[in-house]
Amino acid sequence: MKSLARCLSLFLVPILLLAPGAYTVGQTKQSGDLEKRVELLEQRIRILEGRISMFLGGKGVEVRRVNQIMLQDFTNIARLAREYYLRSSMDTGQPQSFVGLVLPPNVAQTELASYSIVSRDTDIMIIGTPTTLTAGMSAHVGVDGKFRDWTYTGEFAGVHDLGTAKSPEYNQRWEDFNHEISNIAALAFQYCQRPRTAGGGGGSYTGFVLPRALAMTNTGNYRAIATDTILIVEGLSIASRTLKRAYFDNRGNLQKTVSNNFGGEMKKPQVGPRTAADSVLDIVNADFANIASRAFEYKRRAVAQGGGGGAYTGYLSAQVASSDGSTDYTIEITPQWIVLTAVSQRGLGTASARIDSNGKLWGWAYTGKLAQ
Repeated sequence: MKSLARCLSLFLVPILLLAPGAYTVGQTKQSGDLEKRVELLEQRIRILEGRISMFLGGKGVEVRRVNQIMLQDFTNIARLAREYYLRSSMDTGQPQSFVGLVLPPNVAQTELASYSIVSRDTDIMIIGTPTTLTAGMSAHVGVDGKFRDWTYTGEFAGVHDLGTAKSPEYNQRWEDFNHEISNIAALAFQYCQRPRTAGGGGGSYTGFVLPRALAMTNTGNYRAIATDTILIVEGLSIASRTLKRAYFDNRGNLQKTVSNNFGGEMKKPQVGPRTAADSVLDIVNADFANIASRAFEYKRRAVAQGGGGGAYTGYLSAQVASSDGSTDYTIEITPQWIVLTAVSQRGLGTASARIDSNGKLWGWAYTGKLAQ
């Protein structure tokens, strides 16, 4: 805002000096009045600066305030849903499930927002819509009561947190992470607007390639998915181990963001009578560890020696199913991380994990009976 005041001063002061009836510098008699006019103008600039600050900053503060309150409401709904899930088998005699949960009226509608849910057996989606903003947010909750797939739209799309209070250093790194996503989007938009004859997209994002220097920084790892009219910037924050996808339209405007925190630990089979899910977990854990080891070895090897030269790009795993053939695997590869997903052919659910830039497995997530 200080820079705004300086710009306005440079622009408005000459206008005042040149306006009809203005006092010239040569008129010593009236120099005192001129100084008073300049001082009055500066006061008006400060008032204007304050009004702009209230309009812009105040709106941002209001969006964050509503977001924080709604996040607390989401937490309360998730707690209510988990209690219902744990109690459901006792009440019905059927397997535990979120299906049948109904939000109490005072929870579904508050003074600030309205909420609804979409329930499945092992997953529930919470949807929130504020009454005073053009925005929306949603998230999924699993049987463990933890959130995933945070989605923000409208005025919430610019909210860059997951509702958790952190240290100032962490917050700064999180803001830096989001600034880098915005910078990548701005670079892609410049490409989109540039004519094809000048090496641009001619109104399309197709063909945009993220420079290597921006793909991996001290703050995060990034990739850009470019289509004709939509750009998706995906970033993995090093500080929070949060994967974030930001969607931009062909005008460069942020449409929505989807965030996931992949800090989950590997789930070990339960002690006691073994189940089919325990056997699947044993095999998946071993297979994923093997894939991670081989992928990291490829990443470390020089390109001239058939490796990735510091990147996972180009790694091809021959293993597309579990060693016993009961589970299918999918492998998504980016320069600095790999996503592994296992899908049980017996309908027991899924397990997923990430291989980070150091070859370590983390961010385990489970669905179905594999999550129980």
